[in-house]
Amino acid sequence: MKKYVIIICGVMFIALIAIIASQTIFQNSEDATDMEYRTDMKPIKDRFPDIPDFSECHWKAHTIGKTSFGPTNYWMRGFLCLSEKDFQKILTDYEWSADSVVFPNDVNPSITGEGDFNWHSSKDFQSMILRQSYVGSIYLDITNGILYFDVENN
Repeated sequence: MKKYVIIICGVMFIALIAIIASQTIFQNSEDATDMEYRTDMKPIKDRFPDIPDFSECHWKAHTIGKTSFGPTNYWMRGFLCLSEKDFQKILTDYEWSADSVVFPNDVNPSITGEGDFNWHSSKDFQSMILRQSYVGSIYLDITNGILYFDVENN
């Protein structure tokens, strides 16, 4: 009898672990293409204090991995519509090189209401914006004054 109780308890324990694991795995499985853009500026300004002044933003963020405990890495992608003054300042203060950008399925620069984009990059500008806790890329559309960022914390 004692043997059966131990077996039943073992099976119940394994089932409990399986249920917890499946909830953890599927908890963060939201499809990023279904995520709506955020437009709040404070999270961007808080994370990137050296970012030039912008009048509007459209961005998304999501956790990386399937963990529900401890520190979690996340990615952020989006567009910042720069003020004309700051756009002109960074355009002249940094050396920009034409670059091609391949956007993930979940982001599209048309969300800014602009078109005919001309993307450029600057290593110096990117280094100034992305401090030690972020890696990724930042591009400037020199036609419309829009920054595109695709970063993750580390």
